[in-house]
Amino acid sequence: MKRKQIGIWAISIIVIGLMISVSATSVVQTSEDIKEIKINWNVATEHSISAEATTIEKQVIINENSNNALPIPLFEGMHPTIAAGGSSVMIGFDDLEGEGTWFSASPDGGQSWTDGLGWDFGMTEFPSVSYWAGSRFIGTMTPDYSTSGQVILVDFVDATNPETWLGAAWDWEDYDFYDFENINFEAHDGSLEEYRLGFWTFNGYVGYDVYDLDNAPICQYTVGEDSATISWFLVENCVKPASDMDREGQMHYSIWQMYNESTAINDIFFRMDTADYNMDDGSDTLGGTITIGENIENMDICAEDDMVIIVGESDGDIIAIYSTDGFDTFDATLVVSGASSPRISEIGDNEAVCSFVKDGNLYISNTQNSGATWSTPSLVSDGPVYDDYHESDISEGGAIYTGTDDIIYIEPEVGAVRPIITIDSVSGGMGVKVNVKNIGTGDGVDIPYSITATGGILGMIDKNTEGTISINAGSSGTVSLPMIIGLGAVNIEINVGTASETISGTQLLVYTKI
Repeated sequence: MKRKQIGIWAISIIVIGLMISVSATSVVQTSEDIKEIKINWNVATEHSISAEATTIEKQVIINENSNNALPIPLFEGMHPTIAAGGSSVMIGFDDLEGEGTWFSASPDGGQSWTDGLGWDFGMTEFPSVSYWAGSRFIGTMTPDYSTSGQVILVDFVDATNPETWLGAAWDWEDYDFYDFENINFEAHDGSLEEYRLGFWTFNGYVGYDVYDLDNAPICQYTVGEDSATISWFLVENCVKPASDMDREGQMHYSIWQMYNESTAINDIFFRMDTADYNMDDGSDTLGGTITIGENIENMDICAEDDMVIIVGESDGDIIAIYSTDGFDTFDATLVVSGASSPRISEIGDNEAVCSFVKDGNLYISNTQNSGATWSTPSLVSDGPVYDDYHESDISEGGAIYTGTDDIIYIEPEVGAVRPIITIDSVSGGMGVKVNVKNIGTGDGVDIPYSITATGGILGMIDKNTEGTISINAGSSGTVSLPMIIGLGAVNIEINVGTASETISGTQLLVYTKI
């Protein structure tokens, strides 16, 4: 694997409380360098917390096991986001007029979807969703200029039941916080106290007390059933945040694109928080700057079990900055040349998938060694896509993107190593023969199948066979229904895994004509 030379690495660490050892030069500052205030969660109407849900209709309704061609068109819209947990998938997106944000859920891995639902929080944009536990997802969106000190909570208590979906908000503008941009949310895993929902990550103006900071890096987190804490570092010029929760390591990672006025290029400002963050003892957060010696922008991050991978655009390429020890040490490599708009998600032990736009289309590349090497890009989109900030996203639930026709498309579970079974052909003769292909990236083991033939004169034909078949990735196999005896029209129903097909034929004594 060709490694990209990233220049001389340097890292400045701001440590709060307990000193954390890293393999780099450290600059230690006092606990005054990070500030926080607390605010009660106000559920009054004037804070737009109890807004009525409204609905929009889907462009295309996809039914379970409909065997539609991929990718699947969902809604007209832009700025899509996606999260997955279990068999449930949640998406968010903005409408084309820029006047609202909508959410939809799938209970069956992306095959069928609820109508889009939203709340009247004003002209919101850039939704973010994250899987919590069970069938619960939590999300947010970025407010418009008139409510720019607001941090929004959307709680999908049961993603499969839109009647349980709730909306609420905290308003920080009275404390001189506003101009919030690009708000991300990452959920806990449900193993801590229920009030610990997760972390909101964003940038904005801090005018609280004696401070006057433009585009400061800010996090919010819940600290009780009716209260939240907001905290920030004393730095500026931080934009386009991204974040992820290491559920195994119980650590939250945030990054911002930080303009360095001395070098006139972007560095990375990063922040690490323990999942059970307690500001009172001041020892649970670490923040600092990563400098790679060249410009980096439009970043994303994933983390799992001390694997941390940051992807970003650098001089027309996608690079990865990766660590296997929770960012104590790190390295960098090239993901792909001549690409932009990267997004990344962990999909397994030491595995992640990165999506990006190349030559006007959406592609993915996988790593199976925590970011050190990356696979040859694979095409995802079935047509040109928008190459812009937050016009695509990826998770274990699939890749989602906005086509240049202003339609949001999803390809469920893309990037995951999994079998995809298709029915290639069906032939008759002395019985019925079905040729099956595995066009996925994973081996199919013990895939269930059934073939049923019914009909004939007076309905006398009724024959069935069932079993399992194993097909390696990229290979083919055959399943068969033994010889049928009868006369007349016959219907043949075939199911192999999630693939299905029904065909008509004619039975001529022992010969089946298809």
